[in-house]
Amino acid sequence: MTKIIVFTGAGISADSGLQTYRGADGLWADERLERICNFRVWKQHRLAVHEFYNSRRAELRTVQPNAAHAMVARLQGAFDTTLITQNVDDLHDRAAAHLTSPDILHVHGRLTHIMCTAQGCEPWSIGHDDWDAEDGRCPHCASIKGVKPDVVLFGENAPHYKRMWKLLSKLTAKDILLVIGTSGKVVDIGSIAAKTPATTILSNLESSQDLSMPGAPCIEDRQFDHVIHGRAIDTAAEIETLVQTIVLKNARKSSAFKASA
Repeated sequence: MTKIIVFTGAGISADSGLQTYRGADGLWADERLERICNFRVWKQHRLAVHEFYNSRRAELRTVQPNAAHAMVARLQGAFDTTLITQNVDDLHDRAAAHLTSPDILHVHGRLTHIMCTAQGCEPWSIGHDDWDAEDGRCPHCASIKGVKPDVVLFGENAPHYKRMWKLLSKLTAKDILLVIGTSGKVVDIGSIAAKTPATTILSNLESSQDLSMPGAPCIEDRQFDHVIHGRAIDTAAEIETLVQTIVLKNARKSSAFKASA
């Protein structure tokens, strides 16, 4: 059976109206935010950190999953699919809400959740609500100053990377790696795609030619077996058809192999 790994970045949610974090007009273009959202000093800027992420939740309240999110959810419903997303929004979750326990791995955390660093308490959901940084307390240990957004900050350990690397390393020749809407700067998924035996598909707005970070990884079309350029909402049907064709082809190969054995 074909295993599908879908790996998504901010590009898939940009078509819903969410501002991306990287790129010329991204949120991280503001150097002040890079300093504020830094794990080593976040407590010194605690109120500003919560204000920033409260604004992101307010923005998230105003948008809906788009055709690309819906397409990924259909793949999850039809095939053995694990979604690895770098996005902290909940658009994939909402698109797959009708599915029973969809396998979604938020490797950089969830904007809709809060966590507490005081005693390592379990994260909890606040949905799209604001967090009261002045008086809000951890429901487990009552800490105020230890509470932070359940989002991986600069310099912070990303606890779900271990499972991500394991999933990607187990891909075989009969599997599919579908990458949508990422520059490859944070997770060098391009290099992984170039080495994996799985069939690889890239869906990005255009070819990457970003020279703003010399030496940093940048995804390249040549690292993939199939490349589809354009807005994800416009190419979703083409992507879905391609995935279905590859799955069917793999199934026929498997049947032919069993028949000849």
